[in-house]
Amino acid sequence: MYKLTTDSTQKISISNLQAGEVCNYRIETDCEGIVFQPDQASSSKVNVTWIEFEDDDVEFISSSNKDNNNMPSREQKFIYYYYTPFELYSFWENKQIFPDFEDMAKTPRKGQYDFTQGGFKAFNNVYQLASGSNPTMEIFDEEHCKRRSVYVTVTALETVSTSLDVQVKYINSAKIGQAALGLILSTGILMNFI
Repeated sequence: MYKLTTDSTQKISISNLQAGEVCNYRIETDCEGIVFQPDQASSSKVNVTWIEFEDDDVEFISSSNKDNNNMPSREQKFIYYYYTPFELYSFWENKQIFPDFEDMAKTPRKGQYDFTQGGFKAFNNVYQLASGSNPTMEIFDEEHCKRRSVYVTVTALETVSTSLDVQVKYINSAKIGQAALGLILSTGILMNFI
């Protein structure tokens, strides 16, 4: 487990992982948001998946083994995350049309790192950016200091040594994320991903 603080950086080295072997990493922070980026040179040699959540949204197992504490229960539901900060903000503005918005926004998420898009996978954001400056709160105007967790799984497709860069960055309100996304889209930087 890696417990990071605001503005901290960690390089996780993975050595001599054989085809079919798996490494799991638990990354936690008590403030702001986690971003991670696998080594792009190993894109054809590994599969990288993740789950992410704010700790108050999940049910944990309890165990006498301290390494198993803070593990989500087997019954915990994780959804594939499809909504952009812009879409979530629209749902939030129209809560009368989307009464389940808060439950949807706070459901723990899962996904697969997109090597073709590259960049950092940021907490609660479908867009990967080179800067990693786009972690987003689940509910708008939430506290910056909340326990947030990301579990990253690296599966070797062939023998490989690789690494993960992990950072904790300032977490944005989705209101700010919407404005930033509008600016990015208007400049055409992400047009090929939409």
